[in-house]
Amino acid sequence: MQLRTPDEPGRSAPLPATMPTAVLGRSGLVVSVLGWGQPGLPDLPGNTVATADAYQHRGGNFLDTAPSYGASEELIGTHLAERRRHVVLATKSHPVDADQTLRDVETSLKRMKTDVIDLLYAPHGCWDEERFQNCFKKGGVIEGARRAVERGLAKHLAFSFDYFQGLDIRRLRALIDTDLFEVVQLPYCLVQVEPVDEEIIPYARAKGMGIIANFPTLNGLTGREWGVFYPDFAGLADTPGQATLLAILCHPQIDCVLVRFSSPARVEENCAAARRVAVMTAAERQEIRRRVEAHGTVRYLQRSACPASPPSLRFRHGMIYFDLFTRFGFGGARPVVEQFIQQLEAHPDMAWDAETRAAIEQVRRACPVLLTK
Repeated sequence: MQLRTPDEPGRSAPLPATMPTAVLGRSGLVVSVLGWGQPGLPDLPGNTVATADAYQHRGGNFLDTAPSYGASEELIGTHLAERRRHVVLATKSHPVDADQTLRDVETSLKRMKTDVIDLLYAPHGCWDEERFQNCFKKGGVIEGARRAVERGLAKHLAFSFDYFQGLDIRRLRALIDTDLFEVVQLPYCLVQVEPVDEEIIPYARAKGMGIIANFPTLNGLTGREWGVFYPDFAGLADTPGQATLLAILCHPQIDCVLVRFSSPARVEENCAAARRVAVMTAAERQEIRRRVEAHGTVRYLQRSACPASPPSLRFRHGMIYFDLFTRFGFGGARPVVEQFIQQLEAHPDMAWDAETRAAIEQVRRACPVLLTK
């Protein structure tokens, strides 16, 4: 279909003042479709308050933090605690054991000057088998998460993964199958670089779980440049960051996208994408998804397709960034590709199969000059 331009009937009407909300699955939590990922807190306290004012003005109500996000929890407690009844507050615990999870929760409550966490991610990241097993063993993270809810320290439970964290289907399905978690947070971007669309998102949705997308710009890559996606968003987005958010917000099974709001101006920019979604028809949102998905996925989306290589080489990671650089047009991926070439040169005698060796030669030809030396 042909998307209407802003000058055509139905698109010239002003955007709503606030962004839409969504229900996070069976948790029942109602959140703005853009959540504030708190690693993006401004450094200066005055800017934190001004940014919070702008976010709240646009209907924002979801603060997502973690003990590992620097001074984030302290800043919330110092400058945003008076807004507590207006926000849904989430924090995290890494997979160690039950006692550590409870200590994390108690520390977070004290820092944020609140008596309960609305959404607790426990575990946050299971990037190796040891951390994964720490979730399920007696005295493990899941036991600690249950105890936090039983003691009234947390209302609802979730788990989360980031990019390249050993995010395999088996671990994800096992966590979902506990039926303990009501929300899952997964990495999602313009380009599919993790295998979540085919199995995990539909499987979690079938279990009544809410879906939150994290790191939507792939650590800023797609927020700074358009790549091959510019024609897909003509008349709909003014900046690459808006295009990224619009694409994910048009996904029919994603409820909320976490964004790093570093200033009031960034709030206005990003929330404009969320407000745009509110006036789009279902057919228009579907067309955006069709356009984005037509560009395809990265090679080695499935880890099982990746050839054996030394752990230090990070072959899949390097090939993903090579695809982002060459096939999807993101020049910001080049430094990672150049580093990958240097790593390849350190392992010249690997017994690669013919297909993989051809791919390696293609990488070398694409970046003949190493700018990062």
